[in-house]
Amino acid sequence: MQKRLALVGSPGSAFLNFRLSFIRLLVKRGVKVICVAPQFSDSEEQILRDSGAEVFNLGFARMSISIFEFGRVVFRLVKLFRSKNISHCVSFFHKPNILCGFACIICKGVKFVPIIEGLGTLFGKNKMLRFWLLRKLLIIGYRITLITAKRVVFLNQFDRTYFVERSIAPVERCELLGPIGVDLKKFNASGAEVENIGFVFAGRLLVSKGILIFQDAVNHLEALGRLSNVEIMVAGEIDENFDSISADQLNDIKSNKNISYLGHCSLSGVLRKGRILVLPTWYREGVPMVLQEAMASGLPVICTDWPGCRDITIDGYNGLLIPPQDSKALAKAMIFFLDDCTKVFEFGTNARLYAEQNLGSADKNDLLYNFVESS
Repeated sequence: MQKRLALVGSPGSAFLNFRLSFIRLLVKRGVKVICVAPQFSDSEEQILRDSGAEVFNLGFARMSISIFEFGRVVFRLVKLFRSKNISHCVSFFHKPNILCGFACIICKGVKFVPIIEGLGTLFGKNKMLRFWLLRKLLIIGYRITLITAKRVVFLNQFDRTYFVERSIAPVERCELLGPIGVDLKKFNASGAEVENIGFVFAGRLLVSKGILIFQDAVNHLEALGRLSNVEIMVAGEIDENFDSISADQLNDIKSNKNISYLGHCSLSGVLRKGRILVLPTWYREGVPMVLQEAMASGLPVICTDWPGCRDITIDGYNGLLIPPQDSKALAKAMIFFLDDCTKVFEFGTNARLYAEQNLGSADKNDLLYNFVESS
């Protein structure tokens, strides 16, 4: 009988950014794929349909914690699983994981494989009571729902250990995928070099992603007179996440004469040789996709010595690791490349080599498929 797999995540754009090659692999191997998200745009729906998948708009608010909405969405998932005769459910990100876990408790025949794509804002350094309470609720939700999981897939060892040591997931069902990988043909080191050395911050503009730390480091470099003929770029937008920077903070970035604000844009034209990707995050990452894309493009990286980042960044080889929340350490790392531009290309060559050996999406998709197949 043909496998019928529900792939559930949020937002709709994540299916294109993180899962499209996996969807195409599933379809190629004869799996019927139904992509489920709160809401797909028309263009997202078209791309997924062209890839051979069905789409289903589940209709829930990504950041809502309403118990009534939670129950309604679980009911809709149960109805979908039964009407489509779903055999497997693969979910990614916290809320879809919990929702699908409860739905699979009710639909006992569905094989549930959640992917822990990093632990996110709630497991970072913020000690606010609200964060603590939400983290406790999330852990309780996982303890209940992961009982039904056939496999629990992690992107880094730190998160796997966290779940096992706290008895959130049974060790025998926990699998380590590592980075999800990138298309090495799409992101490559064949583009033209830039004329001036440059530093790029790319990602959601969350406080815990380090955007304000990056801004402080740029200001520090300006005070030292080190920004002559240096490009500084910020690619990203504010987010509905409660850790997002404010509109006023975004305006400060836009008005900074040393920073070119690019907004939301395709990174393939930004990640060019001669530039360095900067991600001073203390967000609990899985393995940041932007680091993988930068390395595949032949860029060195500067990032924090933090779960997910240190999994693929070899300090002094393909990038530099710095302490979290330390703008002076970031400025020092940036000066390292400004003082010796040959290191940009040396580290960049190493980054591409590392990507070719470790970050190809084809191998990662095969491994994830095997986890699902053996569940």
